[in-house]
Amino acid sequence: MTGVTVNADLTAPPLTGSTVSLDLEHIPPGWSLTSGDLDFVRGRKYTGSAYNSKTHVRMYDVVFTTASKKRVRPGQVIITEYGEQDGETGHDVLVSTAEFTARAPHFC
Repeated sequence: MTGVTVNADLTAPPLTGSTVSLDLEHIPPGWSLTSGDLDFVRGRKYTGSAYNSKTHVRMYDVVFTTASKKRVRPGQVIITEYGEQDGETGHDVLVSTAEFTARAPHFC
């Protein structure tokens, strides 16, 4: 399935501006899948991003696989960092929610 793009759009309930954690395989109450599906396939790369349709602010994308997603533990966030050696692909980095919150102003 090389080159196939499958989109899924999730709609969040009203948020307060604090950090929100979401397991993409189990949509929590208040959230809804508005298009596409969340059927993850082992070995495929996925890209996720957050977008605010009212302010038109979009967070940097995070690229992940099912294997990298499984490494995320409670209290952690997976982000993608880009360095000269990464080109356009970047690499996974796990950070604490506190570090993510501190970095968040620089992500959008």
